[in-house]
Amino acid sequence: MPTAKKVAIVDELTEKMSRMQFAVVADYRGMSMEDLADWRAKMFEQGAEIIVAKNTLLRIAARNTGSDAMEPLLKGPTSVMFVYDNVAVVAKAFNAYARDHDKIKVRGGLLGRSMVKTEDLAEVEKMPKKEAVIAQILGGLVLPLSGVVNAINAPVANLVGIIDAPARDVVGILSAVSNDVVGVLQARIMQLQAAEAEG
Repeated sequence: MPTAKKVAIVDELTEKMSRMQFAVVADYRGMSMEDLADWRAKMFEQGAEIIVAKNTLLRIAARNTGSDAMEPLLKGPTSVMFVYDNVAVVAKAFNAYARDHDKIKVRGGLLGRSMVKTEDLAEVEKMPKKEAVIAQILGGLVLPLSGVVNAINAPVANLVGIIDAPARDVVGILSAVSNDVVGVLQARIMQLQAAEAEG
């Protein structure tokens, strides 16, 4: 039977995972307490949070939040860096710090709820910001609407009334879009950019 302390830890981890846009899982063996404290402080300055927890509890939290892709990374002593905003900025700071501290052994990460391999973490710092993602989505939604306006032969006032209201709704929805959705969209944009670069 789980203890009250373990239940509280799982609840806390679940809350963090539900809010995260990006996470990095790493092995911290070999790091001194001072090094670990310095790492936490440096990433905290960037808005990230590093926790050390038992893998069994992390697995439960991962399942609770649909972050099952994290489970294969949860082996041995585990630290998780949770990033709630400014993903590219934090990823850049983390990658720079990890390059100078070889005791940090990165196993991989999650972008939204999708797995990011260790070798792809450098690409995360090149991702567009949340505002850019929303702008790209809006661009994709607004352009078809403008085509409809030109194609339909109807009174302009009626068209404005029909098209304008949904557009306002879309802006409101996208402005309040959840961290999960933003993370998934950022991952998709990164994939498309990589495909274009290869092509």
